[in-house]
Amino acid sequence: MELDREKIINNVEERYNIKIDNIVSLHNGLSNHNYLLSTDNGKFVFKIYNFKKQKEIEFELEILNRLEELDYLSPRLLLTNKNNKTFLMDEKNCVLFNYFDGEIAKKVDINIMEQIGTLLGKLHKSLMNFEPNSNKSGWEPDDLKKLIEKSRDWIGKNWLSESVIDFIEKELSSFDFSSSLPTGITHQDVKPENII
Repeated sequence: MELDREKIINNVEERYNIKIDNIVSLHNGLSNHNYLLSTDNGKFVFKIYNFKKQKEIEFELEILNRLEELDYLSPRLLLTNKNNKTFLMDEKNCVLFNYFDGEIAKKVDINIMEQIGTLLGKLHKSLMNFEPNSNKSGWEPDDLKKLIEKSRDWIGKNWLSESVIDFIEKELSSFDFSSSLPTGITHQDVKPENII
């Protein structure tokens, strides 16, 4: 779904006091729409959340704010001229981030995998003791158990066979992690289009 560029330009210019020279759709988002904005104040990424719930957006922004405090290289959120993190456009939450120059990794070799592993390790270690105010469900074994319990019929009809669901439930029930293991927030969406 391509949104009205004039609407984006008008909303962003009004809320951030910047002048947009050019807007280009970035066609790599699944759960959101991303646009590269060239402005009189540099380049930015304008993000429109299509499906995320408010608590998921707050969780994401809280994590990014924490990473900024720790001086970890990550997108920096710009506040609107009224000091809001998000604003609504067509009943969807929107944000503006700084832009990092680079290219999406087209081929992931061992060197890039090592860099990713190092950066993820630093990210996870940085967030190990951080407890955000907002919370969201994740992919931890208990979260997956709840998801299967709640949505078993839908998953069986639309996604996985009963035998696969039974296998997953059996595997999840066998997990027994020690409470002495470190816990924390992890980035679980590492894929080539998220690597610059």
